[in-house]
Amino acid sequence: MSRPRRALRPGALMRDRSPLSVVFLIVFIDLVGFGIVVPMLPLLADEFDASKSQIGLLAASYSAMQFLFAPLWGRLSDRVGRRPILLLSITGGVVAMTVAAMTSSLALLFGARVLAGIAGANIGTAQAVVADITTPEERGKGMGVIGAAFGLGFIFGPAIGGVLGTEAVTASLKAGIAGLAGPGVAAAMVPTTFAPPFLFAALLGAINLVLAYRVLPETLPRERRRRGAASPRRAALRDALGAPGIRGVLALNFAMVSAFGCFEVAFSLFMKGRFDWGPQRIGYVFAWIGVWVVLVQGGAIGPLMRRFGETRLLPAGLLLVGVGFSLLPTVGGVPALLALSATIAVGNGLNMPSVNSLVSRLSRQDQQGGVLGLHQSIGSLARIVGPTAGGVIFDRLGVSAPFVAAGGLMLLCMGAALAMRSSLHGRLATMPPGHPGAESAVA
Repeated sequence: MSRPRRALRPGALMRDRSPLSVVFLIVFIDLVGFGIVVPMLPLLADEFDASKSQIGLLAASYSAMQFLFAPLWGRLSDRVGRRPILLLSITGGVVAMTVAAMTSSLALLFGARVLAGIAGANIGTAQAVVADITTPEERGKGMGVIGAAFGLGFIFGPAIGGVLGTEAVTASLKAGIAGLAGPGVAAAMVPTTFAPPFLFAALLGAINLVLAYRVLPETLPRERRRRGAASPRRAALRDALGAPGIRGVLALNFAMVSAFGCFEVAFSLFMKGRFDWGPQRIGYVFAWIGVWVVLVQGGAIGPLMRRFGETRLLPAGLLLVGVGFSLLPTVGGVPALLALSATIAVGNGLNMPSVNSLVSRLSRQDQQGGVLGLHQSIGSLARIVGPTAGGVIFDRLGVSAPFVAAGGLMLLCMGAALAMRSSLHGRLATMPPGHPGAESAVA
């Protein structure tokens, strides 16, 4: 017999932390699956003789679907509640990972990533859960919990993917399936060396679905849901962008995420070429990055947010990431690679909770799902532009060029964040009573 689901009031995090813990666990498991496959994708596409530009387009196809579907999921969650949207999207992710595991062509891999992008466009809805149950003062810390789940996913995911994406594991899995169901089934289920990581990610997704169904409460009360027909996309966009200050933050996020996408498309291939590393060692570097993200977003971000506020942490994080990106091409040894990777991770650990918190605090209470979904959609559009540009730059100018371009763009973002700081602080400090960002901002 299932437990009754109850909707929580804003600020309930102070009295009841279980919904935030459940969302953390759901996002963590989701991101472990995501982290397993992200470092493997360029290598798998390379196995199908994809060009660097095609690898960039593969990353962009995932993000294109997130651009289209993140606002849709967010607006639907404002109308029907957060829980059904999360359950539906997790189910889609299981199917996508299963298809990717069994792919034997680049075209089918593209199809799997499209489906994964549609399913994975749910982070705005997860962030809306955080907005439902936190006060404005808690918002940055709550968004940091989501970020910590990302970081932990990138500790365990890439390491697991690196271990599973080896010929020995593939041969053992194929032999086991052949013994149970025959060689034909084994060949269909494990067509490449990279099938085991994707199959494991699908299994994690199935576990996540059961967990979410059993223990995730609904956090949006019926009386706070939007009534009537869903707004057309253009009307919803105009409505969301009407909040003072939010356009600049969303534009800044677009540039930041574009730079990161440019970096990501080249990073695995850079390590493969510079150090002659395979999936296992590359996975360990992604895990190392995840450790630092967790240290920042899982522990340090709360005290830092209270002490300095979003408007100070954001430019500091952009500076760290910009310097880290720019210096990566000079790396000649593993210690320098690890040091710069940690610098990038710490900077990004400051950036993302700050931006997410600003977007939430500048938005109306009844638009949290829609606006945070739009925020994720704009980030997804940037993840189309960034990897596509990074792949073209890589093809034409070499492996160092994407890092230099990404670093320069991050430093430009730092200048923009410093220019916006005063106006954003003033806006947060003068919010009317009852607004999600109404409590005093940190100077």
